[in-house]
Amino acid sequence: MKINDMPLNPEELQGKKLLITSLPDEEADKQSLEGLEDALNTDKPYITKNVRPEHLRKLMTPKRRELTKLVKDEEPSSITETAEQLGRGLREVDEDLKLLERLGILYFKQEGRARKPIIPFQNIDIEYSYLGKEGSDKKPVEA
Repeated sequence: MKINDMPLNPEELQGKKLLITSLPDEEADKQSLEGLEDALNTDKPYITKNVRPEHLRKLMTPKRRELTKLVKDEEPSSITETAEQLGRGLREVDEDLKLLERLGILYFKQEGRARKPIIPFQNIDIEYSYLGKEGSDKKPVEA
């Protein structure tokens, strides 16, 4: 299954674990698609998604971590409900949700007029090599 050939269905990712790693810019985009295709074509319990270091920094802010945890744990029914539960502005939360969607962490499900944010992954782990050495042998362990 080629990811570029079809829209991604979040239900296919249900129960998978996401391992986010960081690679140099030119490798990150290519490796992300390959890791996702590999996970969907096999029964591997994890998906490896490689992101650029600047995206990893954006992902790790306290407010985005709080947002991610809320979406996963509380399953709000809309962007508006998400913003209300966080006590944050709608525009700010919408921008953060769109960033998480672009990074492949979050998906939206259309429910009437509302867009429900969904994080289908069982867990999200992040691995970062400060010195920039590629090719870690570590893989997420099945719980």
